[in-house]
Order: sequence, then structure tokens, then C-alpha cells
Amino acid sequence: MMSKLFKIGFVILIILMLSDACGKRVNISQEPKVKLLKNLSFPKIDFEKSPKLRLLVWHDFIPRAVYDIFRTVYGIEVVPTLVDNNQGVWKIMRKFPDKYDLLFISNHMVKRMIKAGYIRRLNHDHIKNIRLLEEKVFRLKYDKGLRYTIPIAKGCVGIAFNINYVPGIPRTWGFVVNAIKNDYLNFRIGVRNEYRFSLGLALIYLGYSPNTTNLAELEEAKRLLIANIRHRGMTLIGPESTKRLIDEDLLLALDWNGNAAAALKKNYNIRFLLPEGKAIVSYESIAINSKSKNVRTAEFFIDFLLIPQISALITNYNYFANCNPASLSFIHPIIRNGPGFIFPKEKYAVFLEDLGENDKLYERIWEEVLRARPDPSLIKLPLPEVGIYREISTR
Repeated sequence: MMSKLFKIGFVILIILMLSDACGKRVNISQEPKVKLLKNLSFPKIDFEKSPKLRLLVWHDFIPRAVYDIFRTVYGIEVVPTLVDNNQGVWKIMRKFPDKYDLLFISNHMVKRMIKAGYIRRLNHDHIKNIRLLEEKVFRLKYDKGLRYTIPIAKGCVGIAFNINYVPGIPRTWGFVVNAIKNDYLNFRIGVRNEYRFSLGLALIYLGYSPNTTNLAELEEAKRLLIANIRHRGMTLIGPESTKRLIDEDLLLALDWNGNAAAALKKNYNIRFLLPEGKAIVSYESIAINSKSKNVRTAEFFIDFLLIPQISALITNYNYFANCNPASLSFIHPIIRNGPGFIFPKEKYAVFLEDLGENDKLYERIWEEVLRARPDPSLIKLPLPEVGIYREISTR
């Protein structure tokens, strides 16, 4: 077996070689990675390990380098399957309930997964680094005591916009409604392609709860989204939203703060703000499949992700705040002080909740949104290179 010093040095070399090729995210610099890992001592395995783990995980969420470190140090291969959203995880688990060992889900899906018997209760004795998590996550309503899930990151949905083409400050959600009257924004507005989040934002704008089961309120939210698709060419965005913001194919998006932070690194015209009032906050957590045959190794991998330097490596890649305060000193200041760490005050933070059978109501409403198409007469205007308002002022 390699000596510990050689092993760590080899891991650092892997980071330096693979970081830039492990995804679409932008790496801040190479130097922090060396400082981050050079004094890291990895815990030993004291059980019979499995050779491989299969993981369902979000696009651009965990850098390839993390899996390579784990494989190099422990000889365990992690095979990730990338998923766009919670609906994708749900569909895969229904079709292949015993294929994956670990899966990522958002907070509102936890109870649904528990009821379906898809995730197993955690053994905290095997996840020593759980003690490093911030205290408040143990009191979260959807999984008190973290009996089934471990939060790896947290995010919130706000307004990402390009100051070269969208004037003003989005102080309220109504800003979006006024801004999209600008014809240059036709086909350049985006909202998350996930029904709970997009319908939830529409409901908040209309003054309703994003967890409502009132059909009339949901119908009103549906009409709002469909009207913007038809009359403004609003698009439903997924993992590609960051690149589209960078390329200015999207000028205004109701998107995650971490995605906006990643876009800002490449396009300095991108800004992200939370309007006054309520905003949706989400915890992205990892859970163990109840049918996994590699439970002990899966627990060890979760514990590995909670090593402060590894938690920081993930945040330095995906730009989302994590739930591990011990990692803060290892997170790059640009990220720590950027949009990915913008959150509403606690009294304004809204969490999506498990709706049980009423979730089918949202699914049915969303199907109508998915069928909506832009009006054929709608035109996507070419953008002035210098920006819309500078162009107007020079005429």
C-alpha cells in the first residue's frame, strides 16, 4: 500500500491534472487546491469494503476529482449517473429501484422517498463527520435529526440577470413581469424546468403559498407561466442555464444562486439578487438506497464528503454553499463572498414541502405548461453588441 505522504501527493497531482476536465464549472485557480489538500490525513477503512458504488447525482454538482481522490486513496470506484432534477431521480428509482447505492434529492422529496421505501435510515456511528454540520440542519422539518439524509449543499432561487441588457434592480418578483416587456428578452428568459420550483415561484408572485393545494391558485399560476411562454418565449431551463447565461442566450433567469455565481465568473455582466419577501430555499442531500448491498461503503463515502477539505472542493466547483462550517476557511473568497452564499433572512425563507397525493395535482398542471408553445409571430431579435441601452443612447 502506498505511504500516506505519497498517497496525498498523488491525490494532489490528480486534482491538478483532472480539475479542469471534470465538468463545465470554472475552477478559480490551481494554487488553493494544493493548499487545501497538502495536510489532509484520510481516515482508514476498518471494514470489508465494496469495490464500487453507483450514485445518482445532479449535473455539475460534484467534480470528477472527488471520485478520483476516493478511488486513489481507498480503491473504491464511484460511478455517477447525472440527473437533471428530482423528477428524474424519482423516475429512475421507480424503474431501477435496486441499481444505485446513493442518490441526491432535494428536501421536499425526502418524505416521499421514505414513504416509497426507497431510502434507508442512516447509522450515524458510521458517519463521524456528521458532527461538523451546522446545528440548524438537525432541526429541519423534512428530516429532523438527519435520520435519512445528509445535506451536502443548499441553494435558493432568485433572479439572475445581465446588466448590459436588463436595467434596474429586481427589488420585487414583479420586476420580472415588467422587465420581460422588453422585446429583446423574447426567448431569452428562463425558469427552472421543475414543476415544484417554477409553479412555486409563480405562486409566490401571486401572493400564494408555494405549497398550496388550492386548484384555483394553481390554475392562476399555470396561466401566468403559459402566458410568458406564449407571448415572451420563456424557456424551461436545466443544467444548461449557466452556459446560456454566460453566452447571453439567457438574459434573465429565475435560477439557483450557485448557477448565477458560476456564470458571473465567466461573464461579469451577470448579477444575482433576491427580491424582497419570500424566496424558495432548498437543501440538496445525499441518501442511501434501501436496497443497496454496499451500505457500509456508502456510509463511508458520505463521511468522506463531509471532510472539510472535500466539502470545500465541492463548493469551489459547484459554487453552492455547503452545510459544513468547518470547510469555510478552505473555500475560495470569491465564491464565499459571491451569489452562491446569498440567502434570504430566516423569516423569508420558504421550503417546499411534501404534498403526498396532492403532488399529482402539480404534475397535471405542469403537463399543461409543458405543452405550451411560443406564438409563431414571436421574433428573437439580434442583440446589439454594446448592450441594449448603450445602443439606444448613441442613436
